[in-house]
Amino acid sequence: MLLESLPDTLVPRHATAPEPVAAEPAVPLSRDRLTHLQRLEAESLHIMREVAAQFQNPVMLYSVGKDSSVLLHLAMKAFYPSKPPFPL
Repeated sequence: MLLESLPDTLVPRHATAPEPVAAEPAVPLSRDRLTHLQRLEAESLHIMREVAAQFQNPVMLYSVGKDSSVLLHLAMKAFYPSKPPFPL
């Protein structure tokens, strides 16, 4: 949690904001300047939406593993605020 988001009463007087990490961009990323990971995520969300739109009865298999958990998170993100349109 960033110190700037806390109310002044909760931040100790000696606390200072953390130094920015060199790997993070100093300016917010625009839609044209996405990181590699953001581009991969956007492509994944697009593919999920496209499959759900093109097929009559899409299904996602879920094995409670790491990969399945990532796919479930992407599906929840792709169809937010509603539920994914396929059974798990």
